[in-house]
Amino acid sequence: MITGLTSLMLKYYGAVERAAELYDVKNVAAETSEALEKVAANNWATVVDGNYGLSTAGSIWSLTGTPDLVKNKYTRTISISSVKRDSNCNVLFVGGMDDPDTKLATTTISWSARGLALSKSYYQYISNWRGAPESCIIGQARSLTIDVSAATIDATKKSMVGAKLINNSDVPITLDKMTLTWTKEGEIQFVKINGSNVWHSTNGTGTPQGEQPSGTELDIVDVTIPAHTTYNIDNVRFDEKIDGAQVTIAVMMIDGSTRTQVKTLPFNP
Repeated sequence: MITGLTSLMLKYYGAVERAAELYDVKNVAAETSEALEKVAANNWATVVDGNYGLSTAGSIWSLTGTPDLVKNKYTRTISISSVKRDSNCNVLFVGGMDDPDTKLATTTISWSARGLALSKSYYQYISNWRGAPESCIIGQARSLTIDVSAATIDATKKSMVGAKLINNSDVPITLDKMTLTWTKEGEIQFVKINGSNVWHSTNGTGTPQGEQPSGTELDIVDVTIPAHTTYNIDNVRFDEKIDGAQVTIAVMMIDGSTRTQVKTLPFNP
């Protein structure tokens, strides 16, 4: 009877100890989740791929270079990794393009008890809420602005002029293809960017050759825009008058990401 009672008491205290540990672990996980959200909001630039711990100084959370110890018992390791998405912004585990404003944080809490090595892991996505408003635009296209605020037609009413391509990032970006659609008759003859033809219907620059109808994907000569630089779309030439037409400019970058802008041209140049 004494042996059985002792066994029951040991099991009871073991269960109480395990319950207390799980309670602690859940609290550490909740604290970590909240802290990571604050780190992301305070300084997104520090949220880069790697393994970390957490530290707080002056009530401000920050990532540390090594795992940290909580309550002198629980080792907290935070692994941050990139998130990839498809063109519809769905998260992918294989392939896709990096989303610069989303990270996957895996928090692993490990400890030793009753001669055993124990651990639990928790997962969460953290976001840069101060990122670009089009949170589903990823890749190089995120850094591109197609500025059509001054876009107009020239005196012939057959050319769109005045649009600009702006690289807002700290690194070069490269345009690979362009698709233009418009709501009037006629075909496109050439596209000139930054002083050079990048596609021309008759001189062998870009493909396909020949004048093309609205909506044709043009494989242009690649255009690399340096960091924080603006290139003019000098001329988009048509064989018919396009005054009053709505023109859509869709650009595909070298990494497959896309950016689109629409402009309704005036009737009078």
